[in-house]
Amino acid sequence: MISKSRRIVIILAVFIVGWSLGYLSLPYIPNKDQFWIGALSAIAAFIFFFLIRGRILKQKKRSGIILLITLIAFTTTSLYLFSELVQEQKEANFEAEEILVKTEKNELQMIYAQERIDQRRMVDKTLKQIEFSLENTDTTLSVLRKLIGELEVLEIYINDSSKYKLSPGKGHLLTTILKLDLQKEIYDVLIDKLDFSYSDLNNADLKNAEFIGMNLKGSNLNKANLEGVKFRNSDLSKCLLYEAQLDNSTLLHCQIVGAYFDWSSMNNSNFTGSDLTGSQIKSSSLLNSVLDSADMKWTVLNNSNFKGSSLIETDLWSAQLIDADLSNCNLTDSRLHDTKLYRCNLNGSNLDGSAVTKEWIKKVKKYKPLGLDYVLESFEVRRDSSERFKYRKYFIKAKRSS
Repeated sequence: MISKSRRIVIILAVFIVGWSLGYLSLPYIPNKDQFWIGALSAIAAFIFFFLIRGRILKQKKRSGIILLITLIAFTTTSLYLFSELVQEQKEANFEAEEILVKTEKNELQMIYAQERIDQRRMVDKTLKQIEFSLENTDTTLSVLRKLIGELEVLEIYINDSSKYKLSPGKGHLLTTILKLDLQKEIYDVLIDKLDFSYSDLNNADLKNAEFIGMNLKGSNLNKANLEGVKFRNSDLSKCLLYEAQLDNSTLLHCQIVGAYFDWSSMNNSNFTGSDLTGSQIKSSSLLNSVLDSADMKWTVLNNSNFKGSSLIETDLWSAQLIDADLSNCNLTDSRLHDTKLYRCNLNGSNLDGSAVTKEWIKKVKKYKPLGLDYVLESFEVRRDSSERFKYRKYFIKAKRSS
């Protein structure tokens, strides 16, 4: 029979192995499997001890116990050292990758800087050879289209983190055309017919410019001055507009899908009928702006200020308005299905006619917006039988004042 002391040793050995292997972070093994590997290792240790138990009892020596303890210590120490080695290797690989990325950034910056100089010279040389006149418009278009085709789009890191493809020459061509003070008829044709997508217009001054039918898709307009600018039926999809100045601007019926407006100023702007699906407008100011009939599904509008703005019939399905200010906004007939309104300010906002789900009141309580009492006292959810909007089965109705 095994003595109580030896039974205690066996139990302790089992738990030591199980705890050690479960506690240590085993490389390439998911965390959820760590405990079971430790437990199986403990069982294996128990079986090993059971197999040598007979020899231990016969010889009445402690060599077997010492052997087992040594094995446990060796195994756990080896696993710990191996885990440390793997961690060091990961850190070394991460540092090596950082060095490679930094080297690539520097190389791309150098190539881009040289190409910017070359493309600007090419643009200036071509424009000097063009005679701008109504009679010569077709020839001018042909020459400029050929020029744009030769202005290579290059990879460059923006904000030191993300890689984009841009053409410095296209941006220079556009700003130069604006300075030429062309006849409106010639200017409108050039803007409508030429492809300015992926233009580098970082920090450019486009104040009070007018663009109809323009293609600026994927362009860099970070910190650009677009105050008073007028876009109509233009494509600004996937544009970068970080910290851009868009006060008093007009963007009517434009494609602005997947654009970035973070930290931008757009006070008194007009986005009527524009498609902003999936765009990001975080920490921006849109005081007293008009976004009527705009498509803003899946937009991220966190921490932005829309105070006093009009969002009549605006589609905000699945939009994020966390910590946003919608006070005194007109959201009549807007779409608020699955709109995230956590801690946003709804004081004084008009929600009458907005499409919502049947459980919207319960949801809005969980969002804990500022002005929750105002919303609960002023509005209720009703079933819609008018069929005015296909997607509106339930809507918010203003309560009659007593």
